[in-house]
Amino acid sequence: MTLCVLFETASSASVATATALMGRQIGFRPVIVANGVRQVYVASSCRPLTGLNDIISLEMTPDWRAPDVRPRLANCIGKARALRSAVAYWTVPADFVHPLLAARLAAPDGFLCTDVHLPTDVDQLADLVRRGASVRLFCEDIPTFREDGRKDLPYLVHTKILLFWMPDRTAELWIGSHNWTRRALVGLNVECSLIVRMADSSSLFSDAIQYLENVRRICEPFDHSKVDFYKQLQQKQAEGTVAAVEIEAADAASLKGLAVTVFGTDPEELSQVGALRNVHVSAFEESGSGEHIYEAVVMQSGLMSSYARAASGLSFAARRYAFRFGRRFPKLLQTSEVSSEVLRDALYFVVLDIRQYRGDLQAFDLPLRTDAWEPVKAVSSALLNRLNAEQISTVFRGKPPVVRAAAAETTDSMPLRAELEDRRALTQHRLIVRKLLRRKTY
Repeated sequence: MTLCVLFETASSASVATATALMGRQIGFRPVIVANGVRQVYVASSCRPLTGLNDIISLEMTPDWRAPDVRPRLANCIGKARALRSAVAYWTVPADFVHPLLAARLAAPDGFLCTDVHLPTDVDQLADLVRRGASVRLFCEDIPTFREDGRKDLPYLVHTKILLFWMPDRTAELWIGSHNWTRRALVGLNVECSLIVRMADSSSLFSDAIQYLENVRRICEPFDHSKVDFYKQLQQKQAEGTVAAVEIEAADAASLKGLAVTVFGTDPEELSQVGALRNVHVSAFEESGSGEHIYEAVVMQSGLMSSYARAASGLSFAARRYAFRFGRRFPKLLQTSEVSSEVLRDALYFVVLDIRQYRGDLQAFDLPLRTDAWEPVKAVSSALLNRLNAEQISTVFRGKPPVVRAAAAETTDSMPLRAELEDRRALTQHRLIVRKLLRRKTY
């Protein structure tokens, strides 16, 4: 096994301790730092670390008692002429740390690479691009699985590297755990990064430039016209569809706390309910002005006595109800006695307890093309090409890897908002539909 250790000490007395811990002799070279000369010890089995005389200082950040790294980052952004970076995910506004961030990423030598998967915020990246920043996205999906069979988190660009290039021919290289999220940068998370300040003549500076360039090459330029498509890529990973009952109502925004009964004439639709308990109700305003989403529970369902003799004796008091004739879109009536025609013609019923209004959600119909990712050959993956056969077998547990890339965008691949008139015109409308829910953006 190859062991590589890099540490700093103020005295050579620590060498004996380190040597005993490692079980072997290690060498050291001096490094000039701001407050004098200290020593950096590098295990002899490491790749040679040359150009140490060009390293100015090493710093670990943040201090445990002052975990907010924004002031330190702001200082770098203010001084730098360019920023090259690769961060696993990005969720903060362009000026969250410093108003010049976009300008540093817009410099000829600047860019930001990040993974398209959630929690990366596509809208925040789009705003950076609008301000001139060079932003690139990694859009590849290679599923792997944990020991218990559950799927691993999807992001593969997991670096946290920031390289600030200064006008005085020095640079600051941040290597560490900080993603660009509020909780990481402000300090709620327990994070730690190493800052290496060096001359741009250092071999370490050249190594960092080359590594970031390799990351840049496997990412695609952010395209403003594909913002919705990027979001669709994210939804396919993180958001499944939900089961929903769709109705029309004059008071679609005021159904919370009500019990609603849906009567229907096609008993086969009961199989769509099956063992469902938790569903959503999608209520369309009668005026056509909007759609409202609720969380609901299936309280009761069954056959009517007109269809099954065993159901004789059922009675229905005055209630809010809707009637599905065939497979037509139903309209919810105000509280009233169930009409004799409905009791005669209905063959099944479903009682829904509408519990929680979700005004923060928007509902979408599923796109005609249901997968934003398409399979590609494993040999096309730059990430897999870095691994040998044994490493691939270990990661994928002896199974062949599955690689998916972002599908070519088409107009029918976008999820669509449902329209009331379209629903009214349907002659084959399911009792239980699948819908995609997304948080509203304001």
